[in-house]
Amino acid sequence: MGAGHALNDYDRTPWLEIIAERIGAEIAAGNPTIVACSARKHSYRQLLTEKYPV
Repeated sequence: MGAGHALNDYDRTPWLEIIAERIGAEIAAGNPTIVACSARKHSYRQLLTEKYPV
């Protein structure tokens, strides 16, 4: 991004997976958690919620 190139799905997937893992860890620990991110595509939201549906 610093070079002026937009991120693509390939670039975003590892970050979304990390966020999903963290959500799962917090849920497993019984910690109420709020996560804010720009998951503008359905596929991004699906990745975040498929393992840990709200």
